[in-house]
Amino acid sequence: MKPKILDLYIAKKFIVTVIYMMVITTVISIIFDISEKMGDFLNKHIPMHVIVFDYYINFVPNIINLLSPIIIFLSALYFTSRLANNTEILSMLSSGISYYRLLRPYVAVAILLALIDVGMKNYIIPRSYAKQVSFETGYIDSKFNYTEHNIHRQLDKNNFFYAESVDYWNNKVYQIAIERFQNGELVYKLRGDEAIYDKKNNEWRVMRYYTRTINGMHESIKSGDSTKIKIPLTIEDFSHKLKSMPSMTTPELNRFIESESAKGEENVSFYMVEKFKRFAMPLDIIVLVLIAVSLATRKVRGGLGMHLLLGILIALSQVMFVRFSTTFATNSDFPPQLAVFLPTVVYGFVAFLLVKTTPK
Repeated sequence: MKPKILDLYIAKKFIVTVIYMMVITTVISIIFDISEKMGDFLNKHIPMHVIVFDYYINFVPNIINLLSPIIIFLSALYFTSRLANNTEILSMLSSGISYYRLLRPYVAVAILLALIDVGMKNYIIPRSYAKQVSFETGYIDSKFNYTEHNIHRQLDKNNFFYAESVDYWNNKVYQIAIERFQNGELVYKLRGDEAIYDKKNNEWRVMRYYTRTINGMHESIKSGDSTKIKIPLTIEDFSHKLKSMPSMTTPELNRFIESESAKGEENVSFYMVEKFKRFAMPLDIIVLVLIAVSLATRKVRGGLGMHLLLGILIALSQVMFVRFSTTFATNSDFPPQLAVFLPTVVYGFVAFLLVKTTPK
């Protein structure tokens, strides 16, 4: 078989296997999702065309986006194992084609899929995700929960806001504090046990408050059961930004990160992790394909079944490594860039060793 014909043969079979695996994964995911949400669909009397065209049309690309590296990895492993079991790999190598030449169509397809994945993750998937979330919030869950703690906001040049936690369902924030500075010096501070947002009047009622006003050498203190304040901050500003974050395209996410950094938001690392994942996961596709081909072309007792078992274990270890690394970054001072790309680098090194040590 001529090298160019061989390239087309492997590339075609590889892509068909990827599509086949994606279809199976999508069908299974839809079945599980329907079984989970059927009660909500029936109780809310949601029309069938709305469920199909507003929800599942957007659900499908999102689930594929989430699982694409693993799907492509298992596709490469399964397809190559079948070639090896049918002695097709041996025949190719015996005809004078080098092992590294054999990898070329795999790498080409992996790069193509990675580039498609970059475009999807950075521009298309966020729009699809936004429509899916819009359906869920409109028909199933009408409110987001804000579960973060120790929230900081810069209201303007001189005023700063702090709250220990937020109860979005009841329009409340707890352990509120507002500080005003002039020329770098504190001139006013308000503290309260809780604050309730009044949507009608666009104001906050601070309960069990305490204020401290500083004017040079003079200081006045005031306290009471409640007081009303108006600040450029509403309860909607505490809707779950971590859930809405994936609905932003990368240019929008970059602007959002700049805005949150200027406000003194402490959870910027969450947003940075999301941004860098959109570039790390496509690179993972190339790395995982090299690992899959290297594993599948090795002779192991158990054949295809053992290859699939090893592949699943490696895929699970990669997912756990990514989860651990990103969680560590969002809960510490560990750089988000390093946390997101570290699994790619580690498994890239594993792929390099496997390729170098695979019997040729």
